[in-house]
Amino acid sequence: MPQYFIDHECAPGTSVSLTGKDYHHLIHVRRVHVGDGVYLRDSVGSLFTGWIAKINEIEITVDIASRLKDGEDTPVIVLGMSILKHSNFDLVVQKAVEVGVSAIIPVVAERTIIDLKGKEKERRERWMKIAEEASKQSMRSSIPEIGLPVSFDGFIESQKDTPVKIITAPGDQDYTLRSALDQQKGSRAALLVGPEGGFSPEEISRAVSGGFLCVVTGSTQMRAETAGIVIPALLRYELETRFGDACE
Repeated sequence: MPQYFIDHECAPGTSVSLTGKDYHHLIHVRRVHVGDGVYLRDSVGSLFTGWIAKINEIEITVDIASRLKDGEDTPVIVLGMSILKHSNFDLVVQKAVEVGVSAIIPVVAERTIIDLKGKEKERRERWMKIAEEASKQSMRSSIPEIGLPVSFDGFIESQKDTPVKIITAPGDQDYTLRSALDQQKGSRAALLVGPEGGFSPEEISRAVSGGFLCVVTGSTQMRAETAGIVIPALLRYELETRFGDACE
């Protein structure tokens, strides 16, 4: 059973109403009945169990039973993902949220194929809906931020104070993910993943000048959408292994 987000603080012994798309999902997809259990996540990130007490034509009333211990304690990972063809970027948003990124910033690189001029807000709304659904399914304590598209240089500048900065591209000095984390220590990371055609040499040079380390991803060549899912998962694992409870 996925969780449902509530826009205020909750407490055991109180009740909440689920309406709109949550109501539709529970009634028409989950086909719930009175007495069924649900998970609720409130505005401060606390997780609760609840029981459906009442169902009418427009809302479901849930009685909150208890607060659960929350196991999510992750590093902060900002994924700067070059905009990919429509469905491929949707896939990255969905899966990157599931593996634990904190934010996804669409990046316009030199070799980006898709032109979103005039459609940035519309596309962002779509990505935010995907992120919300993925957060419900994967029991995230909050919905990761999805930013408006920025330029390559804009992303570099925005991450200047981030302690760990990685770009998935070959450079003059290449690192493995682990060796990069030996060089840059911290539980907050910015990760840049390129478009279908990769980053240009000039972009790689500017990223390195901005403090990013070039990380090679192994002996096989990943598709851009694959790298946007796999590398954040590996980065999260490495950061959690190194910092554990110190993760911010």
